[in-house]
Amino acid sequence: MKNHNKRDWIKYIFIIVIAGLFTNNFFYKDNNSLEDTQLAQDQRQTNLNQIKHLPSQSETQVNHVKVQDKVVTHIEDNSKSLSEPEETTNNIVDHPYTVQSDYINQDFFDEALCTSDEVRANYQPMLVKALKGFGSQYQHSTYQINEYITLNLYASRLSTYFIKQLQDRIKSLHHIYISMLGDIAKRKIILNLVVTASRDDYDHYVSVYSDHSQSTLGVYFGGLNLAFVDYQRADDKGLKTATHEIVHALHAHILGRTPRMFNEGMAEYFEDLIIKNGKPSIQISKEKTMDNILDLSHFIHDSEWTYGNARDNLGQLYYSSWAWILFMFDYDLNGRQALTYFMEKEQVNPCTSILGSEFYSIIQQIYSTFDSDFLNWQDQISNSADSN
Repeated sequence: MKNHNKRDWIKYIFIIVIAGLFTNNFFYKDNNSLEDTQLAQDQRQTNLNQIKHLPSQSETQVNHVKVQDKVVTHIEDNSKSLSEPEETTNNIVDHPYTVQSDYINQDFFDEALCTSDEVRANYQPMLVKALKGFGSQYQHSTYQINEYITLNLYASRLSTYFIKQLQDRIKSLHHIYISMLGDIAKRKIILNLVVTASRDDYDHYVSVYSDHSQSTLGVYFGGLNLAFVDYQRADDKGLKTATHEIVHALHAHILGRTPRMFNEGMAEYFEDLIIKNGKPSIQISKEKTMDNILDLSHFIHDSEWTYGNARDNLGQLYYSSWAWILFMFDYDLNGRQALTYFMEKEQVNPCTSILGSEFYSIIQQIYSTFDSDFLNWQDQISNSADSN
């Protein structure tokens, strides 16, 4: 009996040892398997994020209406509403708070390069360095706006409303340009936007690239393909400025360099774009149309916009350019057709801006009475304001 029990105990010990070795090997393999599975899942998700696109919208139409209590330009879209762009990554950028002093000036283009794409490629190392210079409080999120546009957003504590409105406005803007230019506007575009958490941050970062940061709320650096926006502690104010700078970025990618009055006029016009119930429209308060508008000859030439010449009336230059673009969209269908014709001409050589005199001639080819109609339109606005 004892010998039999002894043999049983030996057998039991042998089974326990074998089971222990098997269990240890199982858990070791299982841990590796879990890690490999997670890596595979992460890789698949990364691949999905890289190829995920939203369906394109139908062509967008801008309707012009008369100036009443509000100037309201309805942008009609045959699709029911704007699809919500989807966030693809959401990574915290945590780098030392350092900036460099060897960046290019605002709106710099190298005339020796034949396309603005080559300019951006040339300055890609500088862009990478710039994006590594933000404080750790800035979160980097990437959004696929549509099948063409990717937004890299660097910000701190933005509201859901701000992020949703920003994406919808970018999507609407791009479809407006597609409706005007067709395939010319259908190109891959990466937008890099920094919404600063404070005015001090804005001045600090922008001063690296520009000497005039304290007189701006937003700026887009064409060569770097990088925009900065002062959030101004208010969603709607920050959105207007962000939309303004996005227009500059779209021009840089689709058209290249453009006359300052056109570039700023379009940005001023579209910063009043809003999205309500999934539908885009331009809404401008009547008070914005009451100021004095400069004669076209005083703001059509880029020389009028140089810092020295424009120091005392820069605001009026912006306002007059906005009014002219509003007139071109609002007064007569020939105006929109003339703008489209100019944009088609301008994008042929993206590194050279069409001069003011040539710009005037191009517009006149499509809309021969635009200058006299512009004066008549101003009179109508003035008479409407006086009657109220």
